Amino acid sequence: MLGGEPLLMSINKRELLDLSIESFYKNADSCTPLLLNIQTNGNTPDKLMDKCLEKMKFYKQKYPNLNYSISISAESVGKNFEYIRYGCSYKRFVENFKKWASTGYSIGTNMAINPISITMLPDYFNFLIEIATTHNIKLDVAVNIVHTPGITIGFLDDRFKKYVNRSIKIVKSSKKAFDNYSEVIEKLHDVNNTIGSDIDLDRIKEFSHAVDYFKKVRKVSLSDINPLLVDYIAEKLKNYND
Repeated sequence: MLGGEPLLMSINKRELLDLSIESFYKNADSCTPLLLNIQTNGNTPDKLMDKCLEKMKFYKQKYPNLNYSISISAESVGKNFEYIRYGCSYKRFVENFKKWASTGYSIGTNMAINPISITMLPDYFNFLIEIATTHNIKLDVAVNIVHTPGITIGFLDDRFKKYVNRSIKIVKSSKKAFDNYSEVIEKLHDVNNTIGSDIDLDRIKEFSHAVDYFKKVRKVSLSDINPLLVDYIAEKLKNYND
């Protein structure tokens, strides 16, 4: 179940969760295994979130071999998170993540690493470790890199690698928090190798234009949230112009 936000979707006034499960078991034996993967941005409103959890519990009791896998899309924390995941509340994200973590279902996070998230990467991994430790679970963490030209980490230089290296140390210090520990470490090394691979004026200009657009249309200034990145972009543009 993909989004948008799949837990907000309905088809012919029926919620997608009910429709998916009931449609499957309409023609399958009630003991047939079914794995339902739900990808969420973690911003389902409180009442709907609680309603979904109750329904999932109901169907799990009704169909013993029904299982859920929850993947929560995020790669940063605080205002940085809200800038990247525009329209989302970080507070609600944290509250919902904790609710998911307490269900006993398979829980993971789907990261889309981009220039804005890099500086907060260690903070995000610390957050994940805190969740895993508090709820005594292991998280499946998909470390993906955004390769879209205007928002690629390739135009960052080596000074940003320290945030990735710090993240690697954090993950290594809490191996038990990750269900796919080796893969996470491997992917973080890929992130480091991607940084600096595409320091190109066109890429930097595209990103700068996007930041200006967000400030004009969304009324959100990246300089208030991630001044280090804004200063870096200004520095690179100045160097190219000089």
